[in-house]
Amino acid sequence: MQRWSRWVLGGVLGLGVLGVVYSGLNEGNKIDPIQGLAYSPDGKTLYLATDTGILHYSDETGWVKPEKQQRISGFTAAHDALYIGNDGLQKSTDGGKTFEKIGASGLKFDFLAASLHGNTIYAYSLKNGLTYTQDEGKTWTHVAAKGLEGDEILSLAANPEDDRWIGVGTKRGMAMSGDRGETFDVGYSENVMADNTPVTALLFDSHDPDLPVMGLSYKGTPQIAIGPFSPKLYISSIKGGPGFWNQPLKKLYALHPNDEATHILANPSSGTDYIITTNKGDVIRFSPLSSAYPKKLIDHGTLLQP
Repeated sequence: MQRWSRWVLGGVLGLGVLGVVYSGLNEGNKIDPIQGLAYSPDGKTLYLATDTGILHYSDETGWVKPEKQQRISGFTAAHDALYIGNDGLQKSTDGGKTFEKIGASGLKFDFLAASLHGNTIYAYSLKNGLTYTQDEGKTWTHVAAKGLEGDEILSLAANPEDDRWIGVGTKRGMAMSGDRGETFDVGYSENVMADNTPVTALLFDSHDPDLPVMGLSYKGTPQIAIGPFSPKLYISSIKGGPGFWNQPLKKLYALHPNDEATHILANPSSGTDYIITTNKGDVIRFSPLSSAYPKKLIDHGTLLQP
């Protein structure tokens, strides 16, 4: 039987204060490169994985730094735990305060992704390719990833409703697999996404799990956009009329012309509230339906007060 994960889209249960609240933030409060994002199930606490540890943020506390610095590479959350991949697969059950090595010691994973349903944790590294574990790192399966030959994966996301489905962003665009990474198919026809459109960030939102939210440059503008239809329909060869295939992407948020998204996270309490990180070190909260946003939480690596 599949387990229901209490971690929502990589979110972590509220486990108390991790460290000391930043006060008097200024230009000296710089953070290291961002490795991933997670939300608490109630959507009130944001967790930010960096190269030196996991910070958290809420409107009440502002930014809270970790008690102990730890190098982070790869980041996901599922099954009541956080997972990182800087020295094999490591697990935390106290909100990132401490981690236990549980498998693949010595390997570095650049990306990790887990689904809300099921036990599969996907891991990717440029050196070792795409693998997955279904027993928290005890055993691993290396997949062929047919259809991605020669592609470098830029982003990785698991479908929250079905852990057999995994999506990747590459320099050519988005591709999706329904057999845990053995084979991949392009998720959209060339009428929707032109060839060689890098997808640098990818999310399957639990509020609408079959529609991908992507960070890409579309029609010359770096932006966050929602796909016009489920890539599952394309892969399953459910054909529609010409109007179906020619639907444009739906733009959610435009980025600075010289920037690009690196991570996307949806608030579990709202299907229209997103957090993105960018290549220039920004963390931005935005909602297409709220005049209160966008709002920067981090500006070019500098932590900002609420």
